[in-house]
Amino acid sequence: MSKPTMTPEEFRDVRIALGVTQKQLASLLETAPATISNIESPTIRRRPPPRIVQLMEAYAAGYRPEHWPTEQKWRVGGRTNKELANV
Repeated sequence: MSKPTMTPEEFRDVRIALGVTQKQLASLLETAPATISNIESPTIRRRPPPRIVQLMEAYAAGYRPEHWPTEQKWRVGGRTNKELANV
């Protein structure tokens, strides 16, 4: 059985489609924010670990864990989370 894979670009696209920031995604995935930044970095080009790919695929398919924050909880400085995710 092959390991699930995702390019850094695909990973970032999924994160943006989910409407979460790198910091928020790191919290959801129980990893460091630097890990998410490194995965999405065009210069580092680190592929995400298989466990993280599986979770991202599940989130993209609509799965939401109990601790998934609501958009209201993620409002920062008057901007919604979707607006912040594109920053």
